[in-house]
Amino acid sequence: MSQQETEKQKVKVKLRTTIRNGAETETYEFTTFGMKFTKGNALYLQYTEEDENGKTQTTVKYKEPEALIMRGGAVKMRQVFNPGETMNGHYESRYGSMPMQTKTESVHHVWAEEKHEGMFVFRYELFMQGDLLGQYEMAIAYKEEA
Repeated sequence: MSQQETEKQKVKVKLRTTIRNGAETETYEFTTFGMKFTKGNALYLQYTEEDENGKTQTTVKYKEPEALIMRGGAVKMRQVFNPGETMNGHYESRYGSMPMQTKTESVHHVWAEEKHEGMFVFRYELFMQGDLLGQYEMAIAYKEEA
């Protein structure tokens, strides 16, 4: 294993997404378990999301200042977060496939070495087929498990 690569470390993941659309605000939260590792100078976080549609494998790749979220399984999605830019992506579920755009305001990552925990915060506007779905804030907190 090279100096640039780390072994996979088990993590507990807490995801919170807040969506603001006009006067309405919705918040979704869930907790799951996954893995954290680095490869080259990129940090990876992998976890599984499960809902009424089935299981979705999620990978977050972070290489400052940009992040990429890839989902596969019940939902297939590719979403690029590049601060100050609007990036094209796609969303696919059993109901069909749609183009999407992510207009990223900010991507933040913090790591607290002494606590063995970190957090990503993504702030962005999400557009599906050209329509604004809302302002999103997605926070992904993760903590190494013994």
